[in-house]
Amino acid sequence: MAFLEFEKDLWGPLGAHESHPVTALVAQRSSGVMEAAHRFHWAFFDEKAAIHLDRTLEARRIQNLGAKVTTFREEFLHLSHQTIGGFLVVVLETGGAVRSVDTWLDDELSPRALTREEARARFKGCALVVMCDPERVSACWHKDRVERPMQLAAQRPSAHEHKEGGRAPPGEAPSAEVLETRALIKAAREALRPENWALRPVSSE
Repeated sequence: MAFLEFEKDLWGPLGAHESHPVTALVAQRSSGVMEAAHRFHWAFFDEKAAIHLDRTLEARRIQNLGAKVTTFREEFLHLSHQTIGGFLVVVLETGGAVRSVDTWLDDELSPRALTREEARARFKGCALVVMCDPERVSACWHKDRVERPMQLAAQRPSAHEHKEGGRAPPGEAPSAEVLETRALIKAAREALRPENWALRPVSSE
């Protein structure tokens, strides 16, 4: 049973006409687990889900205060468990060596480690990957992955909610709070686009 040795083993070797995966910075590790999770919420979920996740994140932070230190791996696996389809959480050492590759699907009781072939198949199937190295937390995905908000397993919308969701009542404009929240979501997603990060210096702190 083989496991990933380096992060590039998740997608390589690439053919002559194949593109490298898309990678975007989520947060520096120095900002902490909670801040990295918060930024991930607003970058990859819709407004309703991000607000819900922020609230539950703060509630768990208060509950665990002084009792338990949550790791990046634990927090993102917990988030994967809440997400339809889940995603991969890869912990890297300096130089790109893989320490662990796990996922936690919403219909499973606990996280599980993935073999090399399982991880490669999930990535090829356009699953999102959260990379946690000693300096930063990044998101990585196949170039063919459709860029749309992930959904929470506990908030699967009905067909009617899909149709009506996000619309203001006839004749009623969105509130200032809603407009501000939408602006934050847009800014977070724009900040995660690789072409935008390429223009910004990355802090060494």
